[in-house]
Amino acid sequence: MADSVASPLLQSLIDRLDSCCLSFGAGDEMLTRLRSVLAAVKNVAAMAEQRFEVAEQIKRWLTEVKGAAYELEFLLDDYEQQIRQVRNRKFMSSCFCFFAKNKNQYPIERALRKLTSLASEGDWPLETNWRSDLYARMYSGTRFVGLEPEIVGRDRERDEIIDVLFSGSKHVFQFLPILGVGGVGKTAVARLVYNDERVTRNFRFKYWVSLGNNLDVDLQRIGEVICSRKFSSMNDLEDGVTQELMGKKFLVVLDNLCHEESDLGIILKEWFSGASVGSAVIVTTRSTAAADFVGALQPPIPFYLQPLRDADCLEMFRKVALLPGEEMEGRQNIEMSEISMILVANCRGLPLAVKILGALLPYNGDMDDWLAAAALALLELQKYGCTPDILPVLRLSYDLLPSNMKQCFAYCSIFPRAFSISKEKLIQLWNAEGFLKTSGSSESLDYIAEDCFMKLLQRSFFEDVVHDDSEIISCKMHDLVYDFALTVSSTTCSVMGIGGFKYKSPDPELRYCSLICESERATPLRYMSKTENLQTLLLLSGIGKLRLLKKLPIFVLGKRSDCATLNELSGLDLMEKLEIKNLENVTNEADARDAKLSEKTGVIAVGPQMADFP
Repeated sequence: MADSVASPLLQSLIDRLDSCCLSFGAGDEMLTRLRSVLAAVKNVAAMAEQRFEVAEQIKRWLTEVKGAAYELEFLLDDYEQQIRQVRNRKFMSSCFCFFAKNKNQYPIERALRKLTSLASEGDWPLETNWRSDLYARMYSGTRFVGLEPEIVGRDRERDEIIDVLFSGSKHVFQFLPILGVGGVGKTAVARLVYNDERVTRNFRFKYWVSLGNNLDVDLQRIGEVICSRKFSSMNDLEDGVTQELMGKKFLVVLDNLCHEESDLGIILKEWFSGASVGSAVIVTTRSTAAADFVGALQPPIPFYLQPLRDADCLEMFRKVALLPGEEMEGRQNIEMSEISMILVANCRGLPLAVKILGALLPYNGDMDDWLAAAALALLELQKYGCTPDILPVLRLSYDLLPSNMKQCFAYCSIFPRAFSISKEKLIQLWNAEGFLKTSGSSESLDYIAEDCFMKLLQRSFFEDVVHDDSEIISCKMHDLVYDFALTVSSTTCSVMGIGGFKYKSPDPELRYCSLICESERATPLRYMSKTENLQTLLLLSGIGKLRLLKKLPIFVLGKRSDCATLNELSGLDLMEKLEIKNLENVTNEADARDAKLSEKTGVIAVGPQMADFP
């Protein structure tokens, strides 16, 4: 599990110790011993953390190793801070032990003893059958990253759903839930319906809303998509949506309904009450109970989406893996077809599993390599047994990631469900957390981070990619992939939103947390004082709701719709200087007026002058 992935952190500490030794010439004896122990522990950890499923004893050992590494990291942070203040190089060699001394004890010695003890414990018969060289060759020869596979085998389901929508034209609006297990393709089928020319002709107004797992946040999302603007209160939200839809014939798709709350159905019934005859609402969900609650709109007739047929799964697998067609003849072609059918059978008719498995086994032009990798993948899948979900395929793809990429994947759970993740911001965060290092490589840190992102995208851990010309701007995570990221990150990552820690205290092991403020209700930040290990608190949205905020040195305005807007400053009573960057991105005159910048005496604007705005 990623909360027990320790080797990247250990390697980072080894690099820092090397730097410490070089900073004052001849190394310190304790530093030299510590580096040797770290290297020994790292070698064992690198083997032990290969598997998602390992013995409890190994999990506990990895957790202890990571805890000891974090303690050492803290000591090194303090040490390096002191070293920067020391100009006498002759004094540097004794600075380490001198600074570490506390009440006649040396914390660095305790860390050394702890790691030495852990090194002696880590002696297990670990599997070493991964062919990292094989998979490296396969990926080096393929450049299909980021391509969404064509949806296959769902034309019949698309037509059936469209017929249901059109048959309900006598009602004010029709409610149609699409039900199915996770990964069966509910969102894909809904998109086929949504983008169909017949549907576009029949519904002049169409709205697609990706839902999360928080009722208030989901209502905000629905309102923002329908009205193309943000709202400061729930009353304004209700009035805005009701007026926007009044008298219109529309299609609304609520994708991935998670929460089972009857309030949502009641609220939507009020919002959609002024709809024109023939309007429709499609909801995709795994939960029958959730569909029933939203059924307050109208007694629904669910559409149950069945697993994809075997022949369609095989076709999809071949397309994703870029396997050659009929032009290949002979023994290798027969072997490829046979093992492909067996592999696809392990996907249980779930298109997401087929997509992930195909992305794991890209064909690079060498059929011997591909057959060897496919055989290894099949062997691993068979160890998981027969399960009706995509977890075996997800686990296999995760297991084959390098340790540093496992950390980067798990870290994505710091974002909310269904969140549009900025590629640039994600890469900056990975670099800031120190997950990716250039040790032993001539490549830049930005290049390594970019490569990590593209490889995770190639493995289908990301989807719904948004491009700007040739550049990737943002992406999302499939609901099941996000659930898996939550599992592997365990207690180290969390999203704190409305009432985030209202009924329980945060886990003491929490290290990375994001904060979302979407309402006027105060977020209980006082509970964060219990998280002594917290090292990252990321504010994703709602800075305007932090009414007690007194100091904000810089406020950066972005171009995207999900970036902070100027009017979020209106309710803040800032006491010190505020620098606003990228004012050229303000395109709404109302936002400029609502910000009330003239009342904030410390504002320094960088960009167009405020006189440019009426």
